[in-house]
Amino acid sequence: MELGFNRVFIGDSSYALMLYLLMSTKEEIDSTLFFVSDGLPLLVRENLRNQSVYFDSKDFLNKSLFNRKRFLFTIKLRFTAYKKWPILKTADLFGQEISFYAPSLIGHRKFVCYEDGISTYKSPSQGLKFLIKSFVKSLIMGPSAYPGWTGRCKKNINYLVLTGLYKDGFREDIPHVFIDIKKLWDCSSEEKKKRILDIYGVTDEDVKQLKSRSILLLTQPLSQDLIISEEVRKQLLVDLIGDIDYSQITVKVHPRESFNPYYDYFPGIYVFEKKVPMQLLNLLDINYDKVLTLFSTAAFDYMGKSEIVFKGSEVHPSCVKRYGIIRMPEKQNEK
Repeated sequence: MELGFNRVFIGDSSYALMLYLLMSTKEEIDSTLFFVSDGLPLLVRENLRNQSVYFDSKDFLNKSLFNRKRFLFTIKLRFTAYKKWPILKTADLFGQEISFYAPSLIGHRKFVCYEDGISTYKSPSQGLKFLIKSFVKSLIMGPSAYPGWTGRCKKNINYLVLTGLYKDGFREDIPHVFIDIKKLWDCSSEEKKKRILDIYGVTDEDVKQLKSRSILLLTQPLSQDLIISEEVRKQLLVDLIGDIDYSQITVKVHPRESFNPYYDYFPGIYVFEKKVPMQLLNLLDINYDKVLTLFSTAAFDYMGKSEIVFKGSEVHPSCVKRYGIIRMPEKQNEK
């Protein structure tokens, strides 16, 4: 499995994967061994099948901090991973520490960490119980098990990759770089661009369909993540769309959404169901007159190019409790 690989990516975020791909050459992509889980869409996992190790999280559906089965699994993985995959001891490591299996693979090694949307900038406060349990885990797994939110672990991070969603909020004491994903894409070879699009399964027909409507709706798995009920989420979306003609709207579902009720909610709407980061589609010059969202930060990529209707996390008290206050920034961070 490791023959021909000299890099390692660890993570189950489509967005972080995109940042890694954009910052790598095609040769570096082809020489990467990816450690992934079902947090990545099935299509992406299938397209990486010949150069990936897969961890199935279905046995760990209880996401409490000390899910016993998951905890025992990660301890065992911590003490067997380097023997099973020696590349973890020597290769440059990239990715995120928040996947359930990631701390066991990273251990005490340094890695390049990629932002995880808004949580890298605006991590909610964590209670004493959470911090104590995380500290206990970090004694076994390594320091990357401690922070709970991406980009908070100074001991493990070589540097943190940021796109500047917010002007501040990240840990400035951690080495970091700001990147411009549009420049990275424009400077990429055609072979690399094709490789990235192939990984996500984006076709010419997809692009044609996405360009055929003038309004974009960015959704979030708020009910799936048990933050609000689906009935409440539906009403929030109905209020967000208002009297806009449904036939003019493209719905871009969040990469983690596992069901699609939008055709029933909004007859005539077009739903792009491939679990692709919105930022990647934005690189293909797919433009919209208006972008609608409750508080998906992917909308920030359309600042200055589209009218953005951004309600913010204050749209519901449970969203504020989970994410803190998220509002439309006055401007993005300078890069």
